[in-house]
Amino acid sequence: MADTNIEQILSGYRMAISGLSSLLSDEDLSPAREIFARFEEIARESPDYASFSEMAVKEDLFTKISDELSKLSEKAKQAKIKKEREPVTEEAMLAGLDIEKALEPYRQMYEYAKKDPEKKNTISAYEKLLSLGESCETSAEFNYRAEKEKLFFEIGRSSVRDQAEKDLKNAQEVIAPEMESYHTGILKILEKVSSSCEMQWMIEKRLTENRVELDCVMFRVNMVLRFFNALTTFLYFVRDEHHRQLCENIYYQVCEYLDYKNYDAMLDDKRVLIELTRGVAKEDVYRGEMREGFYKLVLKK
Repeated sequence: MADTNIEQILSGYRMAISGLSSLLSDEDLSPAREIFARFEEIARESPDYASFSEMAVKEDLFTKISDELSKLSEKAKQAKIKKEREPVTEEAMLAGLDIEKALEPYRQMYEYAKKDPEKKNTISAYEKLLSLGESCETSAEFNYRAEKEKLFFEIGRSSVRDQAEKDLKNAQEVIAPEMESYHTGILKILEKVSSSCEMQWMIEKRLTENRVELDCVMFRVNMVLRFFNALTTFLYFVRDEHHRQLCENIYYQVCEYLDYKNYDAMLDDKRVLIELTRGVAKEDVYRGEMREGFYKLVLKK
């Protein structure tokens, strides 16, 4: 899967599920993960974003995963409320006083996180939590202070932050403006949220907005690419009046619908230029011989 727009969509769902992993069981998350796995299968089979989107819509995957994430968000919220209201038995209270038993699972997760150097935020969050635990005499004190200082929430937020920073770096390396904007937005969201439920809701909201933005961008890019494909056909393969007229008509349609002033304005659109130069021809070809051929042979100016 080379299409960065597809990876952007998958990354958003991946982070949304990851944000819930600290609140819900694997069994709870299984339906969402199965839908996501189908997304990944379609991504591997799709040559471009348009094909991916068409196949996903045909199977109603966008609706299915959105509904499932909404259910999981509500379930996480209710589980937290229920846990806070549950009466604590004397037996459970005594069993829960052992601070070492309380810290053991967090130590294991900390050691696991240290195996991945890119999880620096997650590692730091666990270090703060374990440091707090070392200063507590009972697990009850540990849980109270950790909850008060929002350290459990911080672990979940740090995990999402590590993934977003990794994806942002990848987006910058492959020059993918929409992905870069999306992950930058996620990082800004993480600075503002104060609870796991709020974080999940904000990420899901941003993901939905991003899908709409991406569809608009791809519509614009595909219209311009249609013009340059027609121009390439006329200049280098079939130089007849029919193809000249077709190229001219598409040019005026693109300029009118997308509000481009002229040929040069299309190339000044960074997103369009990125897609054009992914092929064999480079920027100087579009701004040089193809531009000259367009004005001289197509518009006959």
